[in-house]
Amino acid sequence: MSFRVAIIGAQASRISRVLTIVKEDIQDEDVEFLPLVASFGMYKTESGEKVKFLSKVAYHRNDGSGEGSSVSDLVDSITEENIEGCSCPISAFAIGCGIEESDDIEQIKIFLTNVGLNIDNDMLKYITPNPEFKSMKEETEVYRQLDAESKRAATLQQTIGPGKMAKFVCKLVKDLKTKISKKPESPEEEEEEIGSECDERTQKEMQFDSTKILYACRVCRKILFSEEQLEDPPHIQAQHRFGWRKQSNFECRCQSLFLGAGLPWMCDLSAAEGKFCCPSCSAKIGSWNWSGAQCSCGTWVTPAIQVPISKVDLVRPAIAMDRNS
Repeated sequence: MSFRVAIIGAQASRISRVLTIVKEDIQDEDVEFLPLVASFGMYKTESGEKVKFLSKVAYHRNDGSGEGSSVSDLVDSITEENIEGCSCPISAFAIGCGIEESDDIEQIKIFLTNVGLNIDNDMLKYITPNPEFKSMKEETEVYRQLDAESKRAATLQQTIGPGKMAKFVCKLVKDLKTKISKKPESPEEEEEEIGSECDERTQKEMQFDSTKILYACRVCRKILFSEEQLEDPPHIQAQHRFGWRKQSNFECRCQSLFLGAGLPWMCDLSAAEGKFCCPSCSAKIGSWNWSGAQCSCGTWVTPAIQVPISKVDLVRPAIAMDRNS
């Protein structure tokens, strides 16, 4: 099965160097690499605080060169070609090449989600510093100070710089091939496997107050939770502006609902993070992360039991009463 891997960095030239090394090691027509260049800007708040924001992400063709084009157009084109049963047309995202801060990675994830990609946390892979360095920024600075011969040696040894990033991407591709080879042969088998992970209590009938706004699975229409189970109080929306929206007065809106606590029908939530599915049809509904997650509006919500709005339908009281009768 063929698959795509996006390589995200701060400069097209750096991604291009990494891809040159990767393609020497991986000569596989089943793997398509998508170079994406993330650009960041800065603005000052009324209090004078500097805030860094993601201004755009551009697609630079399969060799990392040339002028960048719209990621939205790329997503539209590859989504049309997507294999049936795949939740996302891109299998993984390798982040590095100058992207060094966790806040930057989180903003990239929000951007990718907002352009229509169904991103899971385990799909985002970012390179980490060697033990002797405190951060990737420090490691990159050391690489820059090397002379030309030392840089060539480091690249060949793949211990630092573009060689290390190439090794990171190659390992990611190898892991994906292993994972894909172990996948169920059909979407039906995958749905059955996901559903079997949930405890028997997830199958119990759920009772809700039909006078409240309810939320149902978009696939099978099963009522999952009500407005009473949303976070209380709701998080305050952050006022970030993203240049790629091309709207002068745009305010980022929340693209997810956050629950105040886990629900009886969910799988075991004892792990630090994970995903949960609909107890009726096993469609993927949302995820949890006890360390928190960032809403598309910019606010960090802790803990985070998150349900993308695209996964559920709002059921108003009158409709809910008819459905329960």
